[in-house]
Amino acid sequence: MTTSTARFERNADADQQAFRLQATFRVLLDAMARPGEVQRLVGLADEAALAARAGLMPATMLLADALLDSATSLAVTGEEGTRAERLLVRRFHACARDQRSAAYVVVPVSVRGDVAAACVQGVTAGTLEAPHLGATCIVECSTLLGRGRDGTVTGSSSNASHVAPDQYGEPGSVAAAVASAQAATEWRITGPGVDGSAVIACDRGDVLRARVEREDEFPCGIDVVLVDGAGHVIAIPRSSAIECAGTLEDGGCSWDM
Repeated sequence: MTTSTARFERNADADQQAFRLQATFRVLLDAMARPGEVQRLVGLADEAALAARAGLMPATMLLADALLDSATSLAVTGEEGTRAERLLVRRFHACARDQRSAAYVVVPVSVRGDVAAACVQGVTAGTLEAPHLGATCIVECSTLLGRGRDGTVTGSSSNASHVAPDQYGEPGSVAAAVASAQAATEWRITGPGVDGSAVIACDRGDVLRARVEREDEFPCGIDVVLVDGAGHVIAIPRSSAIECAGTLEDGGCSWDM
């Protein structure tokens, strides 16, 4: 009796896609495990064209690629949300749902104020029997600053696409970053995965205040993932507590942690 073994040629494009998805998911896992710590996505250029059509950031598209499939649901808030939802559904085969019941909810950078706050206040927190049904909100920011794993202040602001030590002096210097940030507030994050506290700055006080006002009781709650146009990611899982530490214009709190 003879047997034959079929051999298939590897698809380089498929391999590259798999590696990129693994890298994106690794970044998200690290962000969730270390709340308030800045992570960085790679491969933004690969999603730039589709992101432009959807009116979203490439970082949002990368996360959607890693998270969405036919077993998940999503909603994109705002007046242009329907167009973005259709593109995401076609690309990732997810189900479009009302934002109050969707597993993943995207808040585009253009959606601000009361609309953004109402969205975050209305998403599902899951139940005590099924806390895993709590929504994940992907929130786009113009300004997003924090510390990386090495303690260096990094991120982006509306007037500076990337904050790095070679631009703003020694690691830990935030003077120029603070000066360039517009309408940003500082937030202190505490809880599991945080050594003491972590301080971040972003221009999504509308979303973060709404998250605080929800007063969800763990294990129910929502996870918030902040992203910016340069691919920086900061996660605030439901297990974390956050409080406003002031505005950058007022000096905020000390970054010397």
